[in-house]
Amino acid sequence: MAVAHALFYWTAFHLDFARFSEVKSRGKQLSYRHTAAALSSAASPFMGGIIIMQFGSASLFGIVLILFFASIFPLFFSQEAHECYTDSFQKAFGEMFQKKYKNKVIAFAAEGVDVVIQGVIWPIFLFAIAINYSEIGAISSFAFLGGVIFALFMGRII
Repeated sequence: MAVAHALFYWTAFHLDFARFSEVKSRGKQLSYRHTAAALSSAASPFMGGIIIMQFGSASLFGIVLILFFASIFPLFFSQEAHECYTDSFQKAFGEMFQKKYKNKVIAFAAEGVDVVIQGVIWPIFLFAIAINYSEIGAISSFAFLGGVIFALFMGRII
């Protein structure tokens, strides 16, 4: 599933973000996007747990289904953007090695390292040290909060 997500979502997302974001405040916009995603990712399991405890997992499934369908509606009110791209993945891959793109390549490589650490290495590490779930939650929440604060700080600097 992660591969399909990366293939079909991220390429289009980054192209649209590069086109529609404001160049002078792009760092701030990225930090806001990261913060909104991080806070919702942190709150969702907590809220899901409360809903399951109070109403059961079927209710949680229904609420999530309604939210997924509701998230489609803003697309009906957005403008159509028909793009005619002349780039190719081969051309983009070749440009990656040009000196003028060095900083951007490093930034995207760091993002990839971050994704691997958060999604693979960090969970394995936490379970390998065999601590209980509440300690894992506390460590994760603390690290998560530190990441959000760092992202906001870097957004202001950039």
